[in-house]
Amino acid sequence: MSQAKKSAAKPSVFARIGKYFSDVRTELRRVVWPSRSEVINSSIIVIVTLIFFILFTLVIDNISSFVLIGRSPQRSAGRASWPRSGT
Repeated sequence: MSQAKKSAAKPSVFARIGKYFSDVRTELRRVVWPSRSEVINSSIIVIVTLIFFILFTLVIDNISSFVLIGRSPQRSAGRASWPRSGT
């Protein structure tokens, strides 16, 4: 008898999927979407921050290469990084 109550109380899979999409639609109506100018301002901030960190990483990489290797990476690009024996 307890199985009959469980199956009667639980809606079908399709009813639950329909309710889910209905709830999603209701929730999306409540969302306060940003204006075009807010999206543009946020995008500019993200791009500027990205460029800053790219340049920062490039500078730190070049400085650490210079300190650890003892020469700049541009000057040693054509040479082998270690002496070869037998040549």
